[in-house]
Amino acid sequence: MNPGLRALAPYSILAVLCLLSPALRPVLSPDETRYFSVAWEMWQNGNWFVPTMNFAAYDDKPPLLFWLIDLSWLVFGVGRFGASVVVFAVASLVVWLTGRLARALLPERPDIQARLPWLMVGNAVFLIYAGLILFDLLLTACVLVAVLGFLTLARGETRKGVLLVGLGLGFGILAKGPATLIHAVWPLLLYPLWRGERETLSTARLWRGAGLALLVALAVVALWLVPALTASDGRFAKELIWDQSAGRISGRMAASHPRPVYFYLMLLPIIGLPWLFLPQFWRALATLRRRVAGAAEGDGEGRVLRLLLLWPLGILVVFSLISGKQPHYILPIVAPLTILFAWMLAALPPRSLVWRAYATGGVLMAAQVVAAFTAYPLLELQPVADLLARERDRPMAFAGNYAAEFGFLGRLTRPLDTIDDDAAPAWAKAHPGGIVVSYDDSVAAAATGTLLTRPYRDDHVYVLSAEQLGATPGG
Repeated sequence: MNPGLRALAPYSILAVLCLLSPALRPVLSPDETRYFSVAWEMWQNGNWFVPTMNFAAYDDKPPLLFWLIDLSWLVFGVGRFGASVVVFAVASLVVWLTGRLARALLPERPDIQARLPWLMVGNAVFLIYAGLILFDLLLTACVLVAVLGFLTLARGETRKGVLLVGLGLGFGILAKGPATLIHAVWPLLLYPLWRGERETLSTARLWRGAGLALLVALAVVALWLVPALTASDGRFAKELIWDQSAGRISGRMAASHPRPVYFYLMLLPIIGLPWLFLPQFWRALATLRRRVAGAAEGDGEGRVLRLLLLWPLGILVVFSLISGKQPHYILPIVAPLTILFAWMLAALPPRSLVWRAYATGGVLMAAQVVAAFTAYPLLELQPVADLLARERDRPMAFAGNYAAEFGFLGRLTRPLDTIDDDAAPAWAKAHPGGIVVSYDDSVAAAATGTLLTRPYRDDHVYVLSAEQLGATPGG
């Protein structure tokens, strides 16, 4: 095979998953529908600095992913395909940057570098998230840029290193917020433990360089934040900068997903799939333990292995202590762990890794095909959005907790009123000719009928007219 085609072959798995997955599954609620809707409203309004959800300021996430989706829509038109191109590009960038990091850390190990793309695209967790519209792959790319910058800085290329670290941190904050610092700071904190002969900068000078890089990062963030704060109010700034971070750490914020401290420990084995099923993986553990524990100053490879092990471990400890937990919050640790896996599986023939990577991709695609006929129909909201689009001139309300499920799907151009479930009859009387959407059975039970009823998850979604809600059942 041509060397260029051989280098591109791993990305074919990503292309199939990212570009064909939308044909098999709906836009998933609440996360994907919400993020699509925020990007749609940004596109619709031309307000590039203050994201909105249901046409009110959205302070939950920074705008970088929404910008990328809108930029793709400029080329491909508004739709899921343009967003899938963004996901494919970001996932491919993560694979490439992980390879660059492996080359920078272990330049004498071309065998590891050759295996790495296949190990990355064969990782089940990475492939699952490579098909979803979420922020964490984008964050992973930014963290990898920052870590490559730390390496560059530590090896004496001060200006280039400061710039890379600053851009990685700055765009990471624009992608996912201050969590970027938790992911990127560990190689800096662990520097005395992994510094080798190539890292000529002292710890003190590395920290000074990191301080300069932080100023670069703040300048990058300010290019968005200053116009955003100018165009909004102080409440937006407080909720974006303070409430989101503090609320997730304490678990007091609504939808902060509080979970027990051991949550990530239960998930950790999944990150090793399918590679932990290989006997070579377990045989290499004892060697890895000896190299990490006894890595003397002259053992450059051993000290790199120490970094690759302690970096994700530090992230796991910090995120375990934070109350709010979701599986994708720790997605960036897949990159250093995969380099570690490549070292552990270096004795395996590359061909065996290739076919296992294709097998993992095939299993995930087969699972989606099965889900397209079983689980996915129960997650489909497009028929509801189509009805709202046809009736877009009528007053509309959502009874319950609305997460902009229908904004993008229905290409809506104005907000839905959000009301409590028990307020639906009163809203209907005040808005003759209006439409109410709800997931609550009690709202539908109080009506004489529905315009549309669909199974949704383990319940139903209802679309009701004001007349149906305002009348007395049986009257």
